[in-house]
Amino acid sequence: MTQRISLLIAGALTVFVLVLMLGVGLTVAVKSFVATRAAAQLQAPASNTLVQQPAASNAVDVQLTPSQAAVIATDAVPNAVLVRAPELVNFQGTVAYEVGLNQGNVYVDANTGAILLNGASANSATSIRGDRQRAGEHAEHEGDNND
Repeated sequence: MTQRISLLIAGALTVFVLVLMLGVGLTVAVKSFVATRAAAQLQAPASNTLVQQPAASNAVDVQLTPSQAAVIATDAVPNAVLVRAPELVNFQGTVAYEVGLNQGNVYVDANTGAILLNGASANSATSIRGDRQRAGEHAEHEGDNND
């Protein structure tokens, strides 16, 4: 009986270690994929009319990698998900990464890591304010029923 219990424990530990290794492997693969896509998009020309792209002939020296910019942006916006790789752009005369999140764009200074514009928090604040206004309007009209 004790041999059977020992085999069950050994099997459970083996399954646990395999699942743990699979999770670590997938995490590394996803991060590598995101970094590779970010590097490929930095090399490919983008068609963004609102923000000027830095000139290709001028070698731009930056301190942050696209992955680091993505981490800074997702840390700044709770529950945000990266929807596209960060792009190196010229934001109001400053070299920055435009990080596309599911809640909006965040612009991160490519040298200092400072957030230049958090369009994601503005979008979520606007939608929360709009929800509150609509709820207030609903409460105001609740007693207007003249039957």
